Amino acid sequence: MFQPKQAFAINFSDYSLEALELERSKHGLAMRSHSRLLLEPGVIEDGKIIADDKLRAAVKQLIKQAKPSPIAARDIVITIPESRVFAQVFTLPRTIGAKQVPPALFSQARETLPMDMSLAAADYREVGRAETVSRYLFAATYSALVEEYVSFFSSMHLRVTLVTMESLALGAAILDETKEETVLVLDIGARTTIASIFWHGELQETININIAGENISAALAEKLKISIADAEERKVTSGMRAKGGDGVEMLIIQGQVQPLKDELLVFIKYYEQRVGTIDRVLLAGGTAAMIGLDDYFSSNLGLSVTVALPLPIFQVTVDQAVLSKFLVVLGLARIAVGDIREPINFLEHQEKRWIPDTRSLKKMGGTPAPGVPQAVPMATNPKKSQKKIVVLAAALVCALLLFGALWWWRYGGFGSKQSGSADTLKENPLATVTKNLNFIVRPFMRDAAQGTQQSLTFTFNVQLSSEPLPAGDLLGVLENISVEGDIPFDADAVSAANDAFARDKGRQPSPAERDGALRQYLIDQRWLEIRSDQQQARLATGAHLLDSYVGVTSERAQVTRESGNVSAGVYAFSGSFTVVSVVDGAAFTALEAEYVDLFQKEHPGVSLVTKRYSFTEVGDRLRVVALYEFE
Repeated sequence: MFQPKQAFAINFSDYSLEALELERSKHGLAMRSHSRLLLEPGVIEDGKIIADDKLRAAVKQLIKQAKPSPIAARDIVITIPESRVFAQVFTLPRTIGAKQVPPALFSQARETLPMDMSLAAADYREVGRAETVSRYLFAATYSALVEEYVSFFSSMHLRVTLVTMESLALGAAILDETKEETVLVLDIGARTTIASIFWHGELQETININIAGENISAALAEKLKISIADAEERKVTSGMRAKGGDGVEMLIIQGQVQPLKDELLVFIKYYEQRVGTIDRVLLAGGTAAMIGLDDYFSSNLGLSVTVALPLPIFQVTVDQAVLSKFLVVLGLARIAVGDIREPINFLEHQEKRWIPDTRSLKKMGGTPAPGVPQAVPMATNPKKSQKKIVVLAAALVCALLLFGALWWWRYGGFGSKQSGSADTLKENPLATVTKNLNFIVRPFMRDAAQGTQQSLTFTFNVQLSSEPLPAGDLLGVLENISVEGDIPFDADAVSAANDAFARDKGRQPSPAERDGALRQYLIDQRWLEIRSDQQQARLATGAHLLDSYVGVTSERAQVTRESGNVSAGVYAFSGSFTVVSVVDGAAFTALEAEYVDLFQKEHPGVSLVTKRYSFTEVGDRLRVVALYEFE
């Protein structure tokens, strides 16, 4: 694949702009030009452009004043402010096909990320692999924000070719991905601290902490009765080491840094309990150079702490104190010249197939359900698009004719109606595919405390259409089970919902995640109430219901809040559970028992605690990946 020899990168925050032009040579990556400009307040706020004209003038000045010469390139790469990015690492069985990775990740993201995924521009990359599972970094931001940046730079005749995360750009500048080490990177800026954990140079966890340089400056200004400008100077010159006198500046700064330290200790403990030990800490950002900060974190975190420096692959001639302000844009340019494989790029959102059943939905006249991420608009070829539409239309007509013929041949007409009873086992299941089919199923049997777990993975096919049944496949159906009613809850249910979230994620939900945790807990409890009856109904016909529902097609909710928090109240639920049933329950039970018995012989003493299923739609069959966890 062709990679550009040069890259023009811009990183911007609420307070400053940095630009850098990088060139690849046989000796490494050479900095050709660089520029930095402070922004006046109100031009950008929390990543959103407020004053277009002022920002446009600032960018022009940034490019013109670049040293040693103005930047002439017209293709640029940029970062999205980390406060506007939602990222999480998800684990998927390695048996899942490459085409099913995007919908599987999106399904999990919709359950866990605190944003409306219908507004998202997202991308992902593999960041780790074990014997049976792969780890993927999934990142999402607001598509409107991406469009805003692309349109803004387009109005200046600059073409944006890549939009990525600040933390990834910083890691590309300071971390050697060939070293097998785990590094915590603290990017301490003016408003926030970005804490990111990397393994082998790959981002594993990242959080934003709203404690940073501004807090320190404001505290110094208030308690010493000085201006913010003087406080900024005292912060740099005094830092966290007492230089004569009573060391009052040091004590004030410690009072602000201690809450940050406490947050970091929780973050580190959370990661080390789940994954492994952190080897060292790197400090970056404007506050990183504050005197004594590295020693303070080293003694309080119990880890080696140093100030981050650029990798030796970069050929730079500027002073290190100046270079520290260009680390993010330096790494961003490195990504742009192709030195990092498959980077997160929010512009590639529309190239991913996030919803696996699109083809089936088109055949049935369906549309993606609310929550399906929409593509960031990009240029298309009209002639190519028209030709594609004609081909798709022809294929759709043929598919509908074939589908109608098969239905008429098998069922003698189109008058069959769907119901939520066991009778649906005799109907054509393709008519029951919902518009909101989630292809990753939540576990509902994890009641035991988390401990050392071992996983069993096996696969099988569920045939959803007419006989004859291919050898080795199981005949099955998709069904919608309608549910309606009020689910009352109290403070105990809220606490149980938070505990369930903690067991599933390894941490307590944030305030923004509590409503979603309660919603999911109550829906899960409703499913558990009806699951036994549904299973018994299928057993009466010899069928078997898989232990989890696939998705919820619709819902309505009304909750009661006290002091801003959800407390006792009623969750009014109206919707339907989509479930997968195997017609020959005995065949599935025998298949399951064969794998489980063999696994328990190889691992004596373990007990089955969790069952998960993921589904890949292939024509009129489902490829089912079962993931069973034992303790």
